[in-house]
Amino acid sequence: MNNTFEFKRFRDFSVREFSFNKQFLLMAITAVFFFVIVALFAIRELSVSPLAKNDLVPMFIMSYLVLGVVWINRSFLPFRNREKLINFLTLPASQFEKFLFEYLSKVVFGLVGIPAIILLAYVIEGEVHKLINYDINYSGLSFLNEIFGISAKAPEQRVLIRVFAVGFPWTVLNILFVGNSVFTKFPIVKTTLFMGVYILLHVFIFYQVLEVWDMGRFIGQNPNFILSDKLTAMKLVIGYFLLTNVVLVYCSYLKLQEKVL
Repeated sequence: MNNTFEFKRFRDFSVREFSFNKQFLLMAITAVFFFVIVALFAIRELSVSPLAKNDLVPMFIMSYLVLGVVWINRSFLPFRNREKLINFLTLPASQFEKFLFEYLSKVVFGLVGIPAIILLAYVIEGEVHKLINYDINYSGLSFLNEIFGISAKAPEQRVLIRVFAVGFPWTVLNILFVGNSVFTKFPIVKTTLFMGVYILLHVFIFYQVLEVWDMGRFIGQNPNFILSDKLTAMKLVIGYFLLTNVVLVYCSYLKLQEKVL
């Protein structure tokens, strides 16, 4: 018997957790779905001019950010209550399986499921609304071209922009996920403060390197420089993102292991 991961045991644990939370999940998804539809309908009707792609992009990002933060705040809920924590740790599944389920149901669903719900609600509202008023300038999901850099000329640029468009929210979700494993009281507030410090630290580092040390003048000028061009610089940033996420995920797993000890 594998004490780390066994598919049948993991499946049974996942089914149990979904069954236990299915009513909340259905209510939450339905509420988000209809809220997006009603909000979009009201915005379109009250707007003086039809919504343009430049309007939809920030609306989508803001909706995703708010819903993502709310959803990820449900990570490691048993950690906030001693009795629930004991019940959670004694469930018939390995600690890795519990962690994997928590990660898939919170971070991966937050990364894929939440934007899918928002976009589905947007498409349904747009298709129905244009039957009532064709002048709303509904253009489907074409506004996503702005986010994923499909309009970029160089193929390599398009790939890097898409990786960055996925990697950045993934990193934010991972930071919030780790915060929920570390902080038991007001985790979102404390994690947001930590994330603010984290971002400011990196802004300071980039400013120090590129402006104070004047390394920015070497970009695109010296082929032997580590940031020989903008694409290389973006690759380095993406590589750093990946490494950061691996460390963050591992830290949250160690926090679960710490609870067992």
